[in-house]
Amino acid sequence: MPSILSGCNSNPNNILNTCVWNDTISEISCTNPIQKLDKVDISGWTEAACSSLCSQMEDCSAYYWEMDDRISHCVLHRECLDHWEGNLHCTECEKVARKCDFCGQAEYSVSSAAVHWSCISSTLDNSPNIYQDQLHPGTICYPSHRCNTTEGTLVPERIICTENDSGAFWKSEDGTIHDPAGLDSLCLCPTLNVPVSTETSMFCHPELEATSEGYWKLGYNITHCSMVCDGNNLIPLECTVEADADRSMGSIHETSWTIEYAGETITLPQGTDCLACSKQNCEESKSQHSISLKEIKQLAEQIKIQRQNNNG
Repeated sequence: MPSILSGCNSNPNNILNTCVWNDTISEISCTNPIQKLDKVDISGWTEAACSSLCSQMEDCSAYYWEMDDRISHCVLHRECLDHWEGNLHCTECEKVARKCDFCGQAEYSVSSAAVHWSCISSTLDNSPNIYQDQLHPGTICYPSHRCNTTEGTLVPERIICTENDSGAFWKSEDGTIHDPAGLDSLCLCPTLNVPVSTETSMFCHPELEATSEGYWKLGYNITHCSMVCDGNNLIPLECTVEADADRSMGSIHETSWTIEYAGETITLPQGTDCLACSKQNCEESKSQHSISLKEIKQLAEQIKIQRQNNNG
């Protein structure tokens, strides 16, 4: 008997019966009693048993098999339809005994330096969600921005849900196949060094240890930290895609470090390679372009005055 995905046959009027095997209590139960159930080997309740049950029933044309933890569902169908709600075409299971294919869901990253995706579909009116929906072949997804990633790759202009005899998968136009779990890539952040000193504390996620050279090295997969000066000046740091970046298709976007201080958001100038509570600490590390707590305070005050003037 052909196997189908539940979405390909979701009309409840087409469901002949539903049998559930609970492995915890070693018992099977069906919505409608089945006299031929005793002729099916259910000692190892598997998809093969579900298929066998369907083949022995005159009115059963297809089945749907699903395993959820210790509970197995066998749904028997009267007809084998080749579409689902929304007119999404599926494999004609009368001819091919396989499930309808969908591309894998992406895993959402909360990082401000991560790429996120939006999609369009030729068969669905609403915008499909790559993080929640089952997306069929032909669906096209676009990145929120393009950048060089921590994996040493460039985010593609778009990805397309493609299928072959092996199933459905995400593929970019250069032929690269993409793992859906890694689609929310992290953009490569500029290296920012924070010198170790008695007046400085650093808290990062993931946890960051100081290098043998005597500084905390931010960048790569370290995109969120908080620097504390003298125990009472908290300065959150975050790597972000530049807010004024050109987001037209094909444009490559840069990342930069932003800090929060006195209620103001300050973007560090490109090329800044050292951040410290005291300017002297950066000078000792022989940095080329540094910024200190004193300068941060000055920048925050300038931004505040400029905003007041604009609102004045």
